Amino acid sequence: MNKKHTYTLTASCPDRSGIVAAVSGFIASHNGWITEASNHSDDVSGWYFMRQEILAESLPFDVDSLRKKFTPMWHEIPYHHIPVAAGNAEEAFGEMERLFLSHRADLFVLARYMRILPSDLVTRYAGRMINIHHSFLPSFIGARPYHQAFERGVKLIGATCHYVTAELDAGPIIEQDVIRVDHGDTVDDMVKLGRDVEKAVLARGLHYHLEERVLIPSCWQKSKRPRASPSLEQPIWWRTAWSPEASGMSLARDTRTFSVKRSTFAPADWFP
Repeated sequence: MNKKHTYTLTASCPDRSGIVAAVSGFIASHNGWITEASNHSDDVSGWYFMRQEILAESLPFDVDSLRKKFTPMWHEIPYHHIPVAAGNAEEAFGEMERLFLSHRADLFVLARYMRILPSDLVTRYAGRMINIHHSFLPSFIGARPYHQAFERGVKLIGATCHYVTAELDAGPIIEQDVIRVDHGDTVDDMVKLGRDVEKAVLARGLHYHLEERVLIPSCWQKSKRPRASPSLEQPIWWRTAWSPEASGMSLARDTRTFSVKRSTFAPADWFP
């Protein structure tokens, strides 16, 4: 029996109620026929994963049109494309900021945004811009980093999620991860694995930021050193702890582990 031609729709997002209803309703609104559906809610990460097969002949448009129509619905926010050219950079970045403010967005996510932002824009939104990059920096700079890494026989690849600063890819680190590769992996394999770990690291970094599990000293945001100088090399993770020597709550600093995921508290005299 010949299998009928289908389109495969895959998606993932933070889990919440109404996802299946929204997607199936979108498909039904175009008379689409779902021939197979798979769904998974991951309790550990809090993410929801979906795979749908749709009978191609049931839809009144092709796969490219399906992609274009589905994307804004999935994000549930207006989609804007703002081209940046040599002559309109200031105007374009100004429009981005206007949209950011008008939609009351929480932060900028610069995943695979291959342009350097104006330093004044970065300064205004210090601690509200997140970026992701591969782990080869600073060893393999420029184009085709995976090809460079392959030629050198790199055995570990990974990704870093960090806050954006005026210095390129040098902001405080939120999250990192690595994955092992060997001589049996091709360049294409390494690119695929690298993208997978980038997505996972970015998702965790966003999760920590949006749940306010990362504290950024105000001294860093103002580019000043603190009076009581905690390290500015990394964001500071705080663990609340009771101390018999102190009257009230003291703070234990943990800059490298991600096991501490509790409410945060900081006395005012720690920061300027």
